[in-house]
Amino acid sequence: MIHAFAMRLEDVFSKVLRVPAATLTDASSPQTVPGWDSMATMNLVAALEELHAIELSTAEIRNFTSLGAVRAVLRDHGVAT
Repeated sequence: MIHAFAMRLEDVFSKVLRVPAATLTDASSPQTVPGWDSMATMNLVAALEELHAIELSTAEIRNFTSLGAVRAVLRDHGVAT
């Protein structure tokens, strides 16, 4: 569970994926980040939904192909990233 008033998207990814935030860019993806598998994606979804009080659709979750893609999905929900 992630509790924060305001967390950068990189910080959420860092906490869930257990990698340093400084190593993450918009190009970071399951192919480039160790441990980013389907279970980690679902953990990211849960953390982001809870943190931002949003509900992501299956289609949106399928678009979680990179940190930048996740950022775009969140912006569509009005979340500043």
